[in-house]
Amino acid sequence: MKHGTSCRIARKSPQSFLDCLRHFLTPQAWKQAQQHCPKQRGSERWTLHTLVFTLLVLTWCCGDSLPERFETARAFHVVCHPKRKRPGQTFAGFQKALARLPMPALRVLAASVRQRLEHCFADCWQWRGFVPIGCDGSRVPCPRSAELAVR
Repeated sequence: MKHGTSCRIARKSPQSFLDCLRHFLTPQAWKQAQQHCPKQRGSERWTLHTLVFTLLVLTWCCGDSLPERFETARAFHVVCHPKRKRPGQTFAGFQKALARLPMPALRVLAASVRQRLEHCFADCWQWRGFVPIGCDGSRVPCPRSAELAVR
């Protein structure tokens, strides 16, 4: 990558969190992921879209506990999708629905996000043969044991 080269970003940049999610999780990605999910019986509260959306928002929510963060994420989902059926109300139900979600569906969504990232940042996706990925440090204390050490 040359120093004067700027990365190519999509023509219409997303302006909100919801727009960003829609930009990277396209309708085609949802359709492919849905093919890996079992057919829903009746009127299920936790659809693939509702589960993944709530899970993603849950990662950015503040709170002292997971159930508290879940309440915030669920409320955000309800506000963003007022015409859709409301998701379940309990954190335990959310966990059970998440446990039933097949892993291939999540893998399809992850692959789709990687493809979108590569497409959006095609000019600067690789640097000297590597895909540079940056991570911010965390202030969450983590155990440091020999088992967890990188070898």
